Amino acid sequence: MRLPNMARIIAAKQGQSPDVVYRAILAFMESVLDHTANGERVDLPGFGSFFATYRKGGRVINSFTRKPMVVEPRLYLKFKSRKNVSEILWNRTKYGRVLESRGAGGPLCSPRSVKLFNPLKDTKE
Repeated sequence: MRLPNMARIIAAKQGQSPDVVYRAILAFMESVLDHTANGERVDLPGFGSFFATYRKGGRVINSFTRKPMVVEPRLYLKFKSRKNVSEILWNRTKYGRVLESRGAGGPLCSPRSVKLFNPLKDTKE
């Protein structure tokens, strides 16, 4: 999903103008980049955290050409979701709903706690 589409969906849910929501999302992204670039961690309670990680540079051997090359040091933006977000995401997928309807686990069944339902192999008779 692209940013303009996301802004339209959020605007419809909140009763706001898509332009206002679009600018708010851009401001959020800019703020996350500013704070993580300064070494801060951006925590969204109940959702996850954004943080920057440093990967040092050095000399490596290119596995394709077998020639040495120099890798520059870089900063990467990473996101770590909370465990409950993964479970909610799993339950909103078609596999999570099918497993729940078949009685495999409770409302928060996770892929780690139940056998994955394969629609091509498993059929309910």
